[in-house]
Amino acid sequence: MQNNHATDGIAEDLIRSITQAIALEGHEKTLLEKAIDEAENGLVDLQKEDIFEVHMDKIERYKRQLDEITQLRRKTMLALYALYEKKGNKNLWCSVKHALAMSYTLFEAWQASEDNIPLFDLYLESEKRKNELISEFLGVEITSCSACLADSLKGELSHVKYQ
Repeated sequence: MQNNHATDGIAEDLIRSITQAIALEGHEKTLLEKAIDEAENGLVDLQKEDIFEVHMDKIERYKRQLDEITQLRRKTMLALYALYEKKGNKNLWCSVKHALAMSYTLFEAWQASEDNIPLFDLYLESEKRKNELISEFLGVEITSCSACLADSLKGELSHVKYQ
């Protein structure tokens, strides 16, 4: 059986997945920093061996989880880049990552703001820059328009069939 529509939205799904991995990296980084701060600032009693071991295990677990999430995000970014036959500008890798993080963080700030219009406007502005960077990274027509980018991403993959 052949699925002729498997690519409809696959790039958008990968982009959303990368965005969520970036958000997860940020949360995991915060947990790691908090655990380290607790140890360095005497907020946990590390003189007690059982507490020391539990806390050090927690720090190591956060480090490992952060590394695993980061590796998964990198693999997903490579999969997205490869989906477009590596014809884009790979030098924008880090810029795309930060643009995705900025846009999503501004979106979350607006959500928490009880409809602060200037925050919403910042979010929309960041979306435009993010779209331009993604377009160039993937080697599709450069656009700041979200709907135009979605159409472009789908159009570029229209020849790809998955079984």
